[in-house]
Amino acid sequence: MSKEVRDTDDDVDEKTSREILEKVRTKHQSPVPSGSKPENIDYEETRTIHNETWEDVDKQALMIFTAEGVQSRSKIAAYDMDGTLITTQSGLVFPKDLNDWKILFPGIPGKLKELHSDGYKIVIFTNQGGLGLGKSKPNDFKQKIERVVKRLAVPIQVFIATARDSYRKPVTGMWDRLVKFCNDGVPIDKDKSFFVGDAAGRPKDWAPKKKKDHSLADRLFALNVDLTFYTPEEHFLGQKPVKYNLPVFDPKRVEDNADVCDPPIAQLSSKIQEVILMVGAPGTGKTHVVQNYLKDYHHINRDRLGSWQKCVAEMEKILSKGKSVVIDNTNPDPTSRQRFLHVAKSKNIPVRCFLMKTSVEHAKHNNRFRELTDPSHMVISEIIINSYVKNFVEPSMDEGFSEIVKINFVPKFQSEKERELYTMYLLEK
Repeated sequence: MSKEVRDTDDDVDEKTSREILEKVRTKHQSPVPSGSKPENIDYEETRTIHNETWEDVDKQALMIFTAEGVQSRSKIAAYDMDGTLITTQSGLVFPKDLNDWKILFPGIPGKLKELHSDGYKIVIFTNQGGLGLGKSKPNDFKQKIERVVKRLAVPIQVFIATARDSYRKPVTGMWDRLVKFCNDGVPIDKDKSFFVGDAAGRPKDWAPKKKKDHSLADRLFALNVDLTFYTPEEHFLGQKPVKYNLPVFDPKRVEDNADVCDPPIAQLSSKIQEVILMVGAPGTGKTHVVQNYLKDYHHINRDRLGSWQKCVAEMEKILSKGKSVVIDNTNPDPTSRQRFLHVAKSKNIPVRCFLMKTSVEHAKHNNRFRELTDPSHMVISEIIINSYVKNFVEPSMDEGFSEIVKINFVPKFQSEKERELYTMYLLEK
């Protein structure tokens, strides 16, 4: 397309946008307090924003742009941004600079105008982790957002998640912010709302020569919020849905009343002095078991002491006092386990192995949950978990254990809010 044609299109879009904004300026001038529902106000729409605004939340972990003309409405047409509304002008996967973008499909501005006219509030939810990592400057990115919204030529509210926290999709923090603080208390009708995104879990060759989707974050975000989901191709081009893959682990199927031990008749604790050796990858729930079921045992942990040598020394000291010990380390192979078995054998003290049966996918979910609920929790990369799996050797009685007990992870929650978060999809893939 020639520059002249592009410029003409932009002028038409801007003119149309001005006409739309002029029409909405005269409607619902008075703000509506959150939670208040006067009978004389139609809650399909409320007040109109007359000046574009930026709001920074939680030290810019979330940035919110509200364009002039945005109205609070009960129907939400929500979109991802990159790969959904825009793509790179250069053809690169990631933009080379803040000007490297173009509208993904020619019909997108028209579709958004149609939805706006039909009573939808247009909203963008976008993950932009590069901002949190300092790869681009917030003020520069804000200019990009303003240009994109201007080109789309319709009032839009944009939510930008910059950190690895609860605002980042697929976690629902951005949606929650919209509902609680950015829609004037207007109840949102989820049955009439929807979300569109390209991170949909489609495999390689879902269309000719197409790569697999980079993640599932958008589809899972819609599932977490309970919104109808579409890909850009389905929504803007009318294409039929294609196959996709959901995660192997479904957090909604986790039972918080299951048996901890397998078999259930196995005993968690013993009245005689013993050593319990935990075995499991990070995130499988070893410390959870220790803190909830082995409170009378002396807790030894390498993360706290710093080395396996210090763990062995601590174990020898406590056993000499006649107390039972639980070794809360990953202990993936016979070599790591024999360090403790050797000490116990020299003192003629039995050692039981507690083998965590939590799947790798479940462990990764647990780690993400801990990141979101405990700011002091050390971030554990998936590389560490995958390394554990690669080096894991299942324990056997031949190593010198008196018993091997398989342990199921059974979560315990401090609040209903924690339960709600745990049963969401928290990982992007």
